[in-house]
Formats: sequence, C-alpha cells, structure tokens
Amino acid sequence: MLRIIPTIVSFYLITGIAPVLFTAAVYGQQLDNAGFENWETVRSNIIEPVGWTSLKNTDGGFFMNRLAPYGLERCTEAHTGTYCVKLINKTAMNIIATGTLTNGAIHSDFDPEKSYVYTDTTDTRLCTRFSAHPDSLAGWFKFYPSGDDKVMVWAVLHTGEGSIPEFGTKKNWVADALFVSKPVTYGTWTRFSLPFTYYKKGQKPDFILIVLNSGYGTKAIDGSVAFFDDIQLIYNK
Repeated sequence: MLRIIPTIVSFYLITGIAPVLFTAAVYGQQLDNAGFENWETVRSNIIEPVGWTSLKNTDGGFFMNRLAPYGLERCTEAHTGTYCVKLINKTAMNIIATGTLTNGAIHSDFDPEKSYVYTDTTDTRLCTRFSAHPDSLAGWFKFYPSGDDKVMVWAVLHTGEGSIPEFGTKKNWVADALFVSKPVTYGTWTRFSLPFTYYKKGQKPDFILIVLNSGYGTKAIDGSVAFFDDIQLIYNK
C-alpha cells in the first residue's frame, strides 16, 4: 500500500504575523499498523495486532497453538500513541519459545531449529505485497534481557516464496536487513535502524517479511522481555 507520511513544521514569522503551517510529505510504501494501535481477537482470550501474527496463531493447528505459550501482550507503555507490543520468552514443555511477532505466517515445530516465519502467498492476511526499495528499516524498542540474550529484528524483501530463516528460499531474496542488539538492558525507548543489503539490484520485490523477536533466535533465554513500537521503512531522498 502506498501511503503518504506528513510532517508538519510550524514557526512564527519574525514580523509578528500569526504562525504559518508548512507541510512536507515523504513518499514510500509503509507497513500497516506499524505502531500497533489496532488489535483484534484471534480466538477466546487471544489478541494480536491487526496484520501481525504471534506464536498462538501458527500453522501447527489446534494442538500446537494450544501448547504454545502466550508470549505477547498489548501494552500501554507506548513510544507514541496508545499501545505498543510486548514480547516475552517463555518455556513450555522444556522448550524456550522466543517471543515472536511477524507480518507473515509462523511454521511451528517441537524442534525450534525447524521453526520459521514465512510469507503465505495464498492468504492476504499472512502476506504483505511490496514493490519498493527502502534504504533501511527503523523502529523503537526497549529490552530487559535474561543473561546475555539479545533482541533480533529481521526483514526480507523477496519474490515468490520467502521465509526467515531462509530454508531454501534465499534464491528469492531481493534484500534483507538484520538488527541484533547488545546483550544489555535498554530501559528507555531506543531507536534501531537496520540497512537493507541488496542482492538483486534493479529487481522489484513482490513481498516484505518482517519478524520481531524478544530473544536471540533459537538461543533465546527464558524471561527476556522486549517492547516494540513505530516500525518504519526509510527511503533515500
């Protein structure tokens, strides 16, 4: 979706004339609900940000989704607006489930090494059509790690099938961007920015896939907590 992001700059003229407003627009495709203001009920007592998917809503079916811990919360400690998203690493059946949120689908497995997020091209709710070439992905986070855990944010622009980790789909990657925090507490809202590395210059992607994690992938540690808000794609002027 092509959206215009307005920036309003106001100032007083030195002549004493009343304030004048000037509007500048930045053009570029952006993610829907990237500030996590809108939420929906997936099923009884389970809510998710509209356009995003958590571990309680995977392709593993009723059994896997019932067993998965609810490592997501709607939180009012927002960077801007009313809400942000809170992700928590939790242990279930001796497996540490990394707090996960994606704009795609989640394939779950009892072996964490076989789990991944992916673009489901057959379901408009689980894929994001995208054809632009952003310079980077930015956003805001807070993080309270257990041990030496780290926050991870990964974004992939791709054609056809795409997943994170790639599991054989890297041939379809147009670009990707990866952010890994330091293993320290970020107690106040902190901006992250991850530049895209382009593998196929001039190739237009068909989709964008993003995953937010409250731990270092399959090495995540139980109890780590991350907050995310205001995810934005940045374009060169």
